[in-house]
Amino acid sequence: MSTERVTSDIQHEKLNANVGISFISETIINDDLLSETIRAGLFLASDQVLSNSGPAGSLISYVIISIMVYFVMTNLETLLLISYVDQSRVKKFIILE
Repeated sequence: MSTERVTSDIQHEKLNANVGISFISETIINDDLLSETIRAGLFLASDQVLSNSGPAGSLISYVIISIMVYFVMTNLETLLLISYVDQSRVKKFIILE
């Protein structure tokens, strides 16, 4: 009776391991499909931008968008500091009015 219990426990553990592995592999496959879809969309969109504005226009627009993203991210960082950190620590870096 004890050997039956041990073998059933081992089979149950193997079944759980297989289910976990299949879930992980399905998640990885789905993530890969999503990233490939996004990458293909970006590639097709960049092709359209290149055909409309040429390489110089694409480079200029890339620089402008990069600068905008930089400023947005630094402002978000400032907002997070103000709302989640003690005000005395924030005063070192930001002038609060």
